[in-house]
Amino acid sequence: MEKLKNFCALPFTQFTVSSFNEYQLCCDNLGDSEMFSDKHSILEYFNSDYINEKRLAFLKNKRLDICKACWVREDNGLNSRRQESLKSNYRDQVKRYKEGLPLIPNSPVFKIKFGNLCNLRCIMCGPQSSSAWAQHKSKYDEGSFPIFENTFNDKTYEDLKIILPNVRRIIVSGGEPLMNDRYYDFLEWLIGHKFSKNLKVYTLTNATKIPDHLFQYKNAFKGLYFNISVDGIGERDEYIRTGTVWKKKVENIYRLQNNFNIGFEVTIQTLNIGYIEETKNFLNKKFKINPPLTNILVTPNYFDINNLPANLKLKYLKQKLPEKLKNILLTPTKNKVFKKGINFLKLCDKRNGTDFLKLWPEFKDYV
Repeated sequence: MEKLKNFCALPFTQFTVSSFNEYQLCCDNLGDSEMFSDKHSILEYFNSDYINEKRLAFLKNKRLDICKACWVREDNGLNSRRQESLKSNYRDQVKRYKEGLPLIPNSPVFKIKFGNLCNLRCIMCGPQSSSAWAQHKSKYDEGSFPIFENTFNDKTYEDLKIILPNVRRIIVSGGEPLMNDRYYDFLEWLIGHKFSKNLKVYTLTNATKIPDHLFQYKNAFKGLYFNISVDGIGERDEYIRTGTVWKKKVENIYRLQNNFNIGFEVTIQTLNIGYIEETKNFLNKKFKINPPLTNILVTPNYFDINNLPANLKLKYLKQKLPEKLKNILLTPTKNKVFKKGINFLKLCDKRNGTDFLKLWPEFKDYV
């Protein structure tokens, strides 16, 4: 596959279920399978005409429009999920596909979402991943978006019994998983079917809602890990992750750290790239953990740091930054969409009674 510059192994090795129940090629993919987890099982999707068409396209070295997130990352000099997929064990899967044989996901990583139930309206998110955003949009007559809960049909659970013996790590995101009963039902199913002791479960959480019953699972798995979304310190995190109460969040992080392994996920974007040192130093001092700083936002593009005005890029380069972030800020700005982001922040301020210029005074020239 070395000669296929656009080849992606993910359709051959794994699958993803979106927050609105749709099977997707990966979690960055703009899904259009129209196959849903409550109606189709995993193996039905994994051997469907839809995914086989995508596999064939990649083997013909085509760039798929639904894979835009990877192409944007690569064109900006960033590492993509497509590139990471080439490190996986995919060659036997490709061979089976070419021979017309059915495939079973063979990735040691299993990713899942349990709907869009969430209590926050993160500034870079939307109704597809947040029921709070769905309700907000409905309030302002900007569309009707339901609250989704992932439900698997009975055949899917039979498929899981086939797939999970090869899985070593499950990654759960949302919505906010810790608010969702489906999340706990799934943990109980894994325990009841004796998969838990061989599995490490990683849950991405906003750490604003920590139910007491979570702690009963402390020793039920080979490992239970919580990756906590932190996009700024204090008021900046409260603004970016609208609905957060910072003091309570810090208390919850300590609760999690005292019982489980934790890490931090910082979504690098225009609203926190100028304060990375502050964020990193705080997390290191308080929790003795350095965030990886590898999750770089590409959509919506008006919050993509690549699209910052040149003078702001120069200002932010005065920090100690990882080389990859420095290289992005050193890249000439090609897309004039930053003002669109400013207009969105102005709308948020009007509705939320906030003022982004108090936290980002360097944006005043663009208002």
